[in-house]
Amino acid sequence: YFYSSNNTVASINVYSGEITAIAAGTCKLTCVTSDDIFSDYLDLTVLPVSGLCGSDATWTYQDGTLTISGTGAMDNTYNVTDSGEDTRPWAPYKANIHTLIIESGITSIEEHCFESLKALKTVSIPSTVTLIDFKAFRKCTGLETITIPNSVTAMGGIVFDGCTSLKTITLSNKLTSIPYRAFYNCTKLQEITIPTTVKSIAWGAFYNCQSLTSIVIPDSVNSIAYSCFSNCTSLASVVVYADETFDVAASIT
Repeated sequence: YFYSSNNTVASINVYSGEITAIAAGTCKLTCVTSDDIFSDYLDLTVLPVSGLCGSDATWTYQDGTLTISGTGAMDNTYNVTDSGEDTRPWAPYKANIHTLIIESGITSIEEHCFESLKALKTVSIPSTVTLIDFKAFRKCTGLETITIPNSVTAMGGIVFDGCTSLKTITLSNKLTSIPYRAFYNCTKLQEITIPTTVKSIAWGAFYNCQSLTSIVIPDSVNSIAYSCFSNCTSLASVVVYADETFDVAASIT
């Protein structure tokens, strides 16, 4: 027969051994022979599938879909490192998240929130979001296309760095700058339209975008940093409509 040390976490059928997860936590499941002579056990951890991710924001994971609900900003204290540290509550599911749904009411996507979700294919961002911060989607290597709604007025640096499958992106027409290393190493990025609200393009913004063939700089731009388009080996056309005088060669080399 079988029994659980904590039926509020997981229960187990006394005869069949069928386990039912109930809530996040740990418990011990024990099997005992019918003569009560021998027994063995295993430690079971039930992972959370929902919780808080901001003062008034919540997350839910189900079958490969991560949903962010509520109002206001997401938590800005998460940390994700290349050495394996990951403090996000959905970290146990990151290899399986293919769809991200951010519901209306959320106002900011904070640092590292969706970094290195390598299976991510589909992203829905509502028109209530105004900020997509530092490294928010860095190294989402399966992401091929994304639309940034016109409510977004700012993006943090390295925001899409290393999204090596990203082919197309639609930017908000409220952006005033393309930040540092925004699309660094987006090697499959084929086309992008810089909004006429953008005033500056920071260092390395399109570095190593090897599939990018042309770029148009609108007349709103008054600052282009060095190495913006370095190693864009397919770049054949740079059209500058700005009134300023730029060292385009310096931005490409």
